[in-house]
Amino acid sequence: MQGYAQSFVTYLDILGFQHLIEERSCSEIAELLSVLSFYANPTEADKSVWHYSFKGFSDLVVRSFPLPRSSEETFTGQTLIESVFAELQALTWIQSTLIGRGVLLRGAVTIGALHSNSVAVFGPALNRAYLLESTIAHYPRIVVDPCVFDALKHSDSVDVDDKREHFVSALRKDSDGVWFVDYLKGASDLDDTEGYPAFLHRHKQLIESYLTRHSTLNGVSQKLTWMANYHNSTVEDYIGTPLKQLFSASRNKPNPSYWTPGFKPKIDKRPVGAGELDDGMDDSRDEEVGDLRMFLVEVDIPRVSPSGEM
Repeated sequence: MQGYAQSFVTYLDILGFQHLIEERSCSEIAELLSVLSFYANPTEADKSVWHYSFKGFSDLVVRSFPLPRSSEETFTGQTLIESVFAELQALTWIQSTLIGRGVLLRGAVTIGALHSNSVAVFGPALNRAYLLESTIAHYPRIVVDPCVFDALKHSDSVDVDDKREHFVSALRKDSDGVWFVDYLKGASDLDDTEGYPAFLHRHKQLIESYLTRHSTLNGVSQKLTWMANYHNSTVEDYIGTPLKQLFSASRNKPNPSYWTPGFKPKIDKRPVGAGELDDGMDDSRDEEVGDLRMFLVEVDIPRVSPSGEM
């Protein structure tokens, strides 16, 4: 049997899946899991080129790929830091796309020893990813293991400082000191984003819908409050930016080749349940539609932002 391989591992599951089982029908749950599998599963081209492994069970999925043993030994000429950044970009797309369908993800990424074949996946790295997801992530965020940063410190690729800067730009440091995938900021960079303001508006509607159903202070409302504060903090970063500029931002930003490992997003412009998350905005990209403050979520309990400020 082939032994362990040093791998980059992503562990994802649906936040609040137990409550969904109790609240939704069997067919609705089956459709939700089908959506998760469809978007989280790498394309056949990526599996072939990058040796991606994908395993799914119920509401959890595990994505992994073996890492190059040196900066020169890569599958597509990319270095370790480029490979990791590309996976973070893919996770940004997966998380933002599924949120557009009302699915909240929680997860963790790590680097370590893993064995994966056609029937099983196991190893210390999977144990570590599960531990981080179940005890550290807590909120609808995909957290990054500090060992990922340690691995990248030893990268000796050309222009490594510039690439590390791009790597960090895909992340956000939370008030608890944990780094996580900044999907809200990253969504503005994705070429297939259907207008960034429209995405922010749908994100706001989703949060407000959940907050209305979970107004009692408990574990669920705490997670939603975190999500609202993360959302508001992101919106506040863009206040003062003309909306028309944001509408076209993703079309005008450079996309260095090392950002993407051949990752091909599975674009579906009309998500399941899209009517429930209608952005309520004119689809014209040439009209002014107001101030970005309209996208802020009202939070009735004391506000603690991702930066830790009250």
